[in-house]
Amino acid sequence: MTYNLFLDDIRVPGDVTWVKFHIDGGWTNIRTVDDFKNIMKERGLPKTLTFDYDLHNWDGTGLDCAKWRAEYIIEKDMVIDSDFRYYVHSLNEEGGRKINHFFSSFLRQRRQDGKYKGPCSAAGITTFGGFALIQ
Repeated sequence: MTYNLFLDDIRVPGDVTWVKFHIDGGWTNIRTVDDFKNIMKERGLPKTLTFDYDLHNWDGTGLDCAKWRAEYIIEKDMVIDSDFRYYVHSLNEEGGRKINHFFSSFLRQRRQDGKYKGPCSAAGITTFGGFALIQ
């Protein structure tokens, strides 16, 4: 089942006016790291994923989710669809950079392993002053 996943403990996609999301369909909103893990196990990998860094429910960060997702994909030997896209909509500039650096490195490695054929950088990331389009 194809779905779009929005990770943020407070906001909904309509609140994020500094990012122009390019998606088909609506969003599934996730608030916690545990919910993030559970939905991936139940529904598989999303077509689009956007990360907030600071999850104020104190069970982790958006980076923890990105790392867990990478480990899960490797453990299950999953192939990532070539049309997969991710965004980083966090207003925490340093945290957003950490997520983007980790995830783009992971996607480059999956591409080298023949498990992904799509782009290896975020479709969009936020900067402190606004939105920067990456691709």
